[in-house]
Amino acid sequence: MTTIENSTPRAALVTGAGGALGRAIALRLGQDGYRVGLVGRDRTNLEETAQLLTDIGGESLVIELDLRDTPAIEAAVERVERELGELHVLVNNAAIYPATPVLDITLDEYEDVVRVNQIAYFAGAQAAARRMVETVVAEKGFTSVQPDALLRELRRAGCLERTMACAHAYADQA
Repeated sequence: MTTIENSTPRAALVTGAGGALGRAIALRLGQDGYRVGLVGRDRTNLEETAQLLTDIGGESLVIELDLRDTPAIEAAVERVERELGELHVLVNNAAIYPATPVLDITLDEYEDVVRVNQIAYFAGAQAAARRMVETVVAEKGFTSVQPDALLRELRRAGCLERTMACAHAYADQA
């Protein structure tokens, strides 16, 4: 187990923290000394994760939210920093996977997947990175940021992944 040797409270935020993988990640972060913001749609599952963190001596904050609400993502990041300490870790774990076969999925269903799996992911990463960059600049004097390169890579990766996923799905249904 790694522990944090810094007196400044360090926070982590985990989306999908009520699910099995998100819960395991949150617990590990708690073991490593992070105060953990637990984000998800199911308050009961989030509170179970929070209790498990308490049981191992960790601190947490439950934030029930639907990642389709993009402004709420920024507010959640702000709240984690305000109530738990400097944000040092973001785990964008939440995602949705409709059971509809790809040839039958509607545009509305696909847009919902994009909203949660891509737009919310980006909104969370951007909100967290703004705070993390401020911390790094304050602590290390680092100021090099290349946003254009990031946007190009996000677009390229998204196109490649969607093309491959569609090809596999179409092949399976052929």
